Amino acid sequence: DIDFGHYFKHYLNLIWRWKWWILITFPVVFIVTLVIALRISYGNPKLTTRALIGLENVSGMTAVQDIGGFENKKTELIKTRSFLAEIVNKLSLQLQIKKHHRYTVFDSVHVDSTAIPGKYEFKLNSERSDQYTIRFLAKQRDNEISFWKRAKSRVIESGKLSSLQSLKFQGVNLVFTDKFLKNPHDLIFYVLNIRFAVEYILTHLKINHNPHIGNISISFEGKDYNLITQIVNTIGDAFIEKQSVYKKIKTKKIIEALESQLAKSKDELMKSENKIKNFRLANPSVGLNES
Repeated sequence: DIDFGHYFKHYLNLIWRWKWWILITFPVVFIVTLVIALRISYGNPKLTTRALIGLENVSGMTAVQDIGGFENKKTELIKTRSFLAEIVNKLSLQLQIKKHHRYTVFDSVHVDSTAIPGKYEFKLNSERSDQYTIRFLAKQRDNEISFWKRAKSRVIESGKLSSLQSLKFQGVNLVFTDKFLKNPHDLIFYVLNIRFAVEYILTHLKINHNPHIGNISISFEGKDYNLITQIVNTIGDAFIEKQSVYKKIKTKKIIEALESQLAKSKDELMKSENKIKNFRLANPSVGLNES
């Protein structure tokens, strides 16, 4: 028979013998586990935001089909680089932040064509807590988004945190959120050129056109939920606006085509009437059958 009491006393004595080691290691293990859990929870999982755009059914509109073009290329329009470049410029998606969500740091972002693509660092002064500096660290390479040429680090702006509200340097205008100003921290952000910013959208953008239902589904994946929602909404609004413009252009073309045909028909009718008139004048004794 197994003497469970003996084993119980044996392991109890082992635990008692190692009690100090357990008391020391348990809090350490607990703290490490807690830190890892917090880091995982901080790094939000990627989510997908989606928008549906209803389309007008033009299957019975023969004239529109004859003009053609746009209705058969809806998804292609959204994926064109010229269209997405407009979205990039509108939302200033040239600015990217690593490890932080853009709208937890900046209340508004504006980047224009004069901004220098590269890597920037916002850093608090370790010796003087009320001071900050912004350094330009590296230039973006022309052929690769994930590699950066080393450049001579240079300070492009510095000042006091107490007077910090916004940043403005060549081609970039940033306004900080109140949350960040209350608890500022170091951060690194990147300014991309238009081409790479468009690539960023194309990498995370998915489009599904279902002609049977009559809509287009636009979805975008990311961790910055506010930003990806804004991207999807902006794409949807821009697409509807483009669609409206194309419809006006096509309507104008249809009217011009019909007016041209009408003018041509009137001209042919006039020529036919003139021929009949001239024939009657030349042959007054000849009558025309009403049938």
